[in-house]
Amino acid sequence: MDFYFILCNFSFSYFRDYDNYSPHKWEKTLKYIVLDFSSQDGPNKSFRKDTFFDDFTALVHPELRNWFLDYVEGTVPLDIAEGLSVIGVEYSLKEKHDSPKDILSDYGSKGNRILFGKYKKVKKVGKKDPVGFKVGDKIDKEKNQEEFYDVNGYPVEEGTHVRLYVKRDDFEVELPYTMQLKNRKYKHLVRILSEINENQSQNCANWIGE
Repeated sequence: MDFYFILCNFSFSYFRDYDNYSPHKWEKTLKYIVLDFSSQDGPNKSFRKDTFFDDFTALVHPELRNWFLDYVEGTVPLDIAEGLSVIGVEYSLKEKHDSPKDILSDYGSKGNRILFGKYKKVKKVGKKDPVGFKVGDKIDKEKNQEEFYDVNGYPVEEGTHVRLYVKRDDFEVELPYTMQLKNRKYKHLVRILSEINENQSQNCANWIGE
């Protein structure tokens, strides 16, 4: 886990635990805090771990130091889901969620484990293949991700007609596919809530510095 993600979690919890201190009154938002840290030691160096909590507190608000004492240096359990919900983000530690079937493995096909840039090469076509793949096809993972999920990270509805983008013999090919979902276990799933109220939207804007 990198320091940027840790900073995000700190800020989410700050929204929850210090709701009497309105976020728009922060002297600096998270974006500028990260930039300040970067300017101190340069963009290619890690933050100073020995003084990190004090440095971060100095850039936000004095009361935040108590949060570090409770949740980081102390033993008070951190409710990440509640903190994230304040800015319109869903978090689940370990749950099952519907997600698109793997276009290869869930139909008995196989692809190379190593990606060729953004492409995954088909090395075996299964008997249950619903698309019409050929051995050697290169599946565009990035474009297909955009077809399979909406802007908030939720899979499109089962039965939705989508397109699979494939490079075949150096030509770009679009193959039709009807979305099929599968219930899978996920750990630490983070995505934007499907419905966000006005307060959540404003809190998120304040957090990212808009």
